[in-house]
Amino acid sequence: MNAERERVLILQAVRRYRSRCFWISKADEQDLAQEAQEAILHAKRTFSPDVGVPLAAYCWRAVMLTLRRWALKNSSPVSASAGELYRLAGLFRAPLEELSNAAYPDDRESTLDAIRLAQLVHHRIHTVENGHLAFAVLLRGERSRDVALAERVPVRHVYDACIAAHNAIWNDCAIWRLWRERNGATL
Repeated sequence: MNAERERVLILQAVRRYRSRCFWISKADEQDLAQEAQEAILHAKRTFSPDVGVPLAAYCWRAVMLTLRRWALKNSSPVSASAGELYRLAGLFRAPLEELSNAAYPDDRESTLDAIRLAQLVHHRIHTVENGHLAFAVLLRGERSRDVALAERVPVRHVYDACIAAHNAIWNDCAIWRLWRERNGATL
């Protein structure tokens, strides 16, 4: 595997995670590229041609696993076990068991609407400044004072984050439309 092929692999991997994680900045892209380079170097050291896997495929898998860990670690609002990072990072899949239990197609559509609505709310909360504070209060139901103590910030910061998140959700047209359709609200 030559240097040009490594560069292309790194660029593809960074581009893939850039499109999946909305919060990655240009500085984070450089971090991702560095992590990918380290993963390739480690993969080259541990590669065994006797297994029968091509070196490029082995390196790609190593890069993807490394970048996934990096993204989960850097997107998590708080530290937690590896199993909880997906939930904390806001990466959700549609709960298929809920869809399969729905008796009628209308139930499935309303379940999908509820899932879309929850995902939009999660995304919108995390886009405001100090969104992790609002997330703890608004979605996890923690008390503002407890969040402020845990994060070592004034309670006013928690209140301001909640107000900003509430306003961002209220002013989001997609969330408003889904909520209106789901609840049958009229203007």
